[in-house]
Amino acid sequence: MIGIGLRLFESALRAPSGWPDPVLLTTLIPTGAPTLRLYTAGYGGTYTYDDGTAAKLTDADDGTFAFLKLTCNSGGSGTYYRLVSYPFTTCPDYAHIAHLIARLCVKRIQSGSDSYMAKRYCGVHNFPWSTNPADRASVPTSIIPGTSLAWQEYLWSLGMDRAPWTTSGVNAQEYGWDVDLALGSGPPGLSIEFQISAMELQVWGTA
Repeated sequence: MIGIGLRLFESALRAPSGWPDPVLLTTLIPTGAPTLRLYTAGYGGTYTYDDGTAAKLTDADDGTFAFLKLTCNSGGSGTYYRLVSYPFTTCPDYAHIAHLIARLCVKRIQSGSDSYMAKRYCGVHNFPWSTNPADRASVPTSIIPGTSLAWQEYLWSLGMDRAPWTTSGVNAQEYGWDVDLALGSGPPGLSIEFQISAMELQVWGTA
């Protein structure tokens, strides 16, 4: 469903300005230490996390990953939110950048019934944020990672303040992941975890 939506969106982005249809120009990957942007530790649970390193998100090893886990050891409820960004490899200079596609390879591990999962999502963000909230890659709560590793994709058609993407604009930002976990009241041992094994940023346009 995500792939179909992206193809439809992509076809709608074909500019009437004379540029040819966009092609994949390059793929950027995390290259530096993570920066913690925002977190909220909630209540009623045990929170464990590893913001990961660039190596963990680019080594193609499913055994190394960034993760966030929430456990309610004595029942009750709990919440946790974490927002992390990374510098990425440098984007080369291109004639025209049509859009970016940020991709996460992620899976969900949980115990207990879905009925106790009050909220759970894992997606992407970019920094600095635009002054226009419509530009931000906010994470829909309907996008929930599955129990097997799979890629999630998010398309950004415009950069800061709804301006078209440029090479300098791509390089001026950091990109990262955004996780929100919340458990409703449930039995002891109820837990949910997201494991992020890879992240990349595709640049589409004209060389």
